[in-house]
Amino acid sequence: LAPRPLPRPPRENAASCYACRRSFSSTLLRHHCRLCGRSYCHGHSSWTHRLPHLGYDADVAERVCGECKAALEARDLAERIAWRMARCRDHLGGTLTPYFETGIDTAEDAALRLARAAIAMAKSIPLGAQATVAVETLDVLRKHGLKGVYGLILRKEFMAAADLLCRITGINKRAWPLSVHELSAAVFYALAQHRLLRGMDPEREHRIHSL
Repeated sequence: LAPRPLPRPPRENAASCYACRRSFSSTLLRHHCRLCGRSYCHGHSSWTHRLPHLGYDADVAERVCGECKAALEARDLAERIAWRMARCRDHLGGTLTPYFETGIDTAEDAALRLARAAIAMAKSIPLGAQATVAVETLDVLRKHGLKGVYGLILRKEFMAAADLLCRITGINKRAWPLSVHELSAAVFYALAQHRLLRGMDPEREHRIHSL
């Protein structure tokens, strides 16, 4: 019964910012407004707003431009006013439906409150290294679900992969004094360089794949 999300606007690959007209380069990266699809610099697209009607996650705010942010806030204000007017009308007519049934508190609700209180208390006192990691993992699981835990696992798997790469390629203190952390920094630097190239030439990757 839920309505289908609206189609997302196509993202344009303009050569300059739609607001300030500055040309994109290696130091001025291109960003896109998730609502209108136009190309902006970071300074003119630094606002965020939830866009569940476009199929985005309802709990994650997406990047939008200033013009779209103002329009979205005006729409949300109009919806809140209309909702409150409808509630007042139902109250005066004696047909007001309560938001929730009072007196109902499930075991799941009590467990969530207990988990939040326990994590907050654990963060407020000094703990050992293992206990701190356990508390942080529980907090990630409570906030982000299994996806957040997958992120922690992937981070550990990346470090293990970097260590394996050092051993396979013969990187050691004698041949090449490069630690796992330095190799990880080099990989992230390569990723940043790749992002820079994509910002300067967005169609480059498509051309490479077509070959």
